[in-house]
Amino acid sequence: MSRLRLVLPFLALLVLWAFLGCEPKEGDGSRLENLPPQTHLTVGYFRADSSAVDTMGLSTSRVGLSWWAEDGDGWVDHYLYRWSTDVDSAGNPVWTRTEAESDTFVVRLTQQLDTVRFEIRAVDNEGAVDPSPAVTVFPAYNQKPRVDWVAESQELLSNTTADTSWTFGYNTFHFNAWDLDGSETITRVVWALDDTSSWTDLPLGQNSIPLSPLDLTPGTHRVFVKAQDIAQAWSETLSYPRVEDTLATGESQVWAVKPLMGNLLVIFDDPAEESEGVPTIQQGLADMGYGLGDDYTFWLATDWLPYDEQDFQSIIETFSMVFWFSWKNTQNEVACDNLNLFMARGGKVLMSTTDLGRRSSSGGTYLFDGICVPVDSLTDLRDRILPSHPLLPEGAPTGYPVLHMTEAISFMSPGSEYPRFGFTPDSSAFELYIVPETAGPPLRPRVPVAARTPVEGLPAKAKQLFFGLPLHKADNLDSLFQAVIHDDFNW
Repeated sequence: MSRLRLVLPFLALLVLWAFLGCEPKEGDGSRLENLPPQTHLTVGYFRADSSAVDTMGLSTSRVGLSWWAEDGDGWVDHYLYRWSTDVDSAGNPVWTRTEAESDTFVVRLTQQLDTVRFEIRAVDNEGAVDPSPAVTVFPAYNQKPRVDWVAESQELLSNTTADTSWTFGYNTFHFNAWDLDGSETITRVVWALDDTSSWTDLPLGQNSIPLSPLDLTPGTHRVFVKAQDIAQAWSETLSYPRVEDTLATGESQVWAVKPLMGNLLVIFDDPAEESEGVPTIQQGLADMGYGLGDDYTFWLATDWLPYDEQDFQSIIETFSMVFWFSWKNTQNEVACDNLNLFMARGGKVLMSTTDLGRRSSSGGTYLFDGICVPVDSLTDLRDRILPSHPLLPEGAPTGYPVLHMTEAISFMSPGSEYPRFGFTPDSSAFELYIVPETAGPPLRPRVPVAARTPVEGLPAKAKQLFFGLPLHKADNLDSLFQAVIHDDFNW
């Protein structure tokens, strides 16, 4: 028994020593090793063109991926991923950090058909990295870039009744360049005029081709554009006119450029009045000695107005004078800023229209539609002007003739949303023509129907004339044009 008493304490001390000796001490490197996380990966979707997908599972280079990781002794802090194409200038792999667990990628393919590899590895809270990244490998098909014209930006789209569409020499072509693989894969856009044996590069991001008379000489032309992506794939070549731009008869349409001639641009802008108004205006100019194509350029704006505002600005600034004629319907509100800038730079404008505004829903007040005319308010006093009612040049410089309408001109009935004849000029302008009071019944009061804005510091000359009536329905147009062109606008 005495021997047992000696052995038991010894065994107890031995067990205690063994237990304490196995406990790791801080800083002695004997703690348990941190285990790395384990990463998993799934392919979410391919954005594929069905015409380009076969049994191999080819896809475009846009792909959605999802991933997650497990860490038994901590937590996942972030992930590192890379594509097989992600290398630095020395060819070394480049990893990208992310805390997300899914994303959509655009793979930058360098050839039409390629095999791409994606790998991702998790990093835990203590910096341990998964030594065996999750990997997926798949074949991918590069989509060719595509180009198309911006809707309604080309005048040919509105002219399908004749085989020839025309513009002036200032014409900017707007197009879209895009790619199912992501527009960022487009590396080059080129264009050509008439001859596709020589192409000109456009700066990336510039989706327009601005042309001027230096490029577009009078005659027929054709413009081409195409794009190339990082895999060296070219889009189909887009042209204007397009190959599919044909008439019902099957004839191809032609785009022609007209020259800008003379110092006067005449714009007629009322489709309902075209058949009568155009020859009347042209005859009045011919009678005072102005020849079409020599002294002035004629523009039928019912055919088209430029999509690009700078094109319109460049066109009108080729001239010193712009005459704009319409009656109840006009597009001049879209050109108001351009006309104001034209006058600020020394240009002169004659405008004739009754399309000035509409009555507000509460009645009484007219809502101007942004028309750039020297009008303060509408008087709404006279519903019609008859051929027997003279238009008198009251307050006008000498040389302006008395005018008469060639037919009765009337507005809609009172209470309609449209104004009647008569307005008050704004502070920059003065009355140019008035219709005097006529005895009744019914009594028709005196109303101003034309205003004149003089040149600042040069009151004997004008920079703008506005007629609030259809001037193409007036007589003595040759004498009127003589007074305007050779006197009031001659400065």
